[in-house]
Formats: sequence, structure tokens, C-alpha cells
Amino acid sequence: MGFDINFLLLQDLDSRLDFYTPVIITSEKTASQNPGLVMDFLAATEKGYRFAKENPDAAAALLISYVPELDIEIVKASQQYLSGWYITEGRGWGFMDENTWKTFGDWMYENNLLKRQLDYKKAFTNEYLP
Repeated sequence: MGFDINFLLLQDLDSRLDFYTPVIITSEKTASQNPGLVMDFLAATEKGYRFAKENPDAAAALLISYVPELDIEIVKASQQYLSGWYITEGRGWGFMDENTWKTFGDWMYENNLLKRQLDYKKAFTNEYLP
């Protein structure tokens, strides 16, 4: 490696920059016509995140087995750090709240990153979580 990295959480600069990542997206058509598929996908995704949270080194090795050109030491360090962020204690995996969407959407609009206010109540749902 041989170089220092400066890391700064965006929400340390402005609390409104607390946003969800990654965001899993499906179409309204798929969600309404095949809710079981959406729920099964989210349950499988949660299982993967739980595995990575509980076994960060094994998760790093698994990723390297599919993308061998990555630097294993960087991937391990990344997994060690990120594994603490995968599941919000008390709310469960994947849970999102209106305030986070509203606050971030308002910031994006105020900074001319959106042409109109985000309809945050339509931007997400917790309905299909396991």
C-alpha cells in the first residue's frame, strides 16, 4: 500500500448528508405483481449481509475468489470497517425511515442536484423487508 488515506464521513460535514447506501431498487410493477420475489430477494440479500457482518475475513476471501485482481489486504480492511455498518441495531437490516430520505432529498434540492423536491414518501418502502 504505502500511502496514507484521509477518510471523512460526509455526515460529519453536514448531518443532512446521512444517506442510505447501497439502495436496492425494483420497479413498482415487479413489486406489485410479484411481492414474493421481492421479499425472497431481500431475505437472501439480508443473509449475505449478516454473513459479511459476522465473518468479514471470510466475506473478503469470497469477494477475492470472484474478483482476484483486487488487493486482498485492502478488501479485508474494507470489510472489517464496513461490517459494522451493515445492520442498524434495533431496527434490523434494510430498515429506512422517512426523515433520512426527506433530509437528504431537501439537501439535494437546495444544492440544485434535483430539479424538484423529492417525494420522499414514495422514494422507499419497508414493506418487503424480511
